[in-house]
Amino acid sequence: MVKRSLLLLLVLLLFCPKGWAEEGSSRPAPKLQVEWGLALGGGYWFYNTPTEVSDLKCAMGWQAGISTALVWGRWALQPEIRYARHRLDITPAPEADKIEVKSNAIEIPILLSWRPTERWRLLAGPMITALNSCKQQNDEGLTFDLGHVRPTIGYTVGVGFKLSKRLLIEARYVGNFSRVESVLWEGGPELKLKGNSLQLNLGVVFK
Repeated sequence: MVKRSLLLLLVLLLFCPKGWAEEGSSRPAPKLQVEWGLALGGGYWFYNTPTEVSDLKCAMGWQAGISTALVWGRWALQPEIRYARHRLDITPAPEADKIEVKSNAIEIPILLSWRPTERWRLLAGPMITALNSCKQQNDEGLTFDLGHVRPTIGYTVGVGFKLSKRLLIEARYVGNFSRVESVLWEGGPELKLKGNSLQLNLGVVFK
């Protein structure tokens, strides 16, 4: 029985690769294609901090951007540029006023996309967060710059599904490798914030 199994394995190793090669040689080589798209969606940001604060709440935000992709077969290199905005509410002490922090950022994901079928796609890659600006407006209408709440380097993973030839829906997770130290109120301690986001985007793809 063992000898027959070894003989069968040897036959498969000798003849199957040749058959696969002949079958693969009859198929045309994949061509390099270029596609680009527009996307708009909403995202929920959640933060944590080891700094002692009375309350830390996050709110829904939104993001919009453009993308381009170099597609070769089932793989694609997909750089993007997006604008993202969300809000963060911080209460430093039980009797203190709530601080509403509005975060604006330019995101540059550089993604590798794998497309096992015509409709499904998986993506992952690093993301650069540039020009992250956080603003707070006091009761007198004055606006203060509070630094930033997001590190420069993060990452993105997600899954997409083509609803039609042009329409695409994507779910993404945005994470960060490190915390950011930001002074979020005058005279207050530095908050070591680490934020992550769950996003849902609707996009249009053109080739």
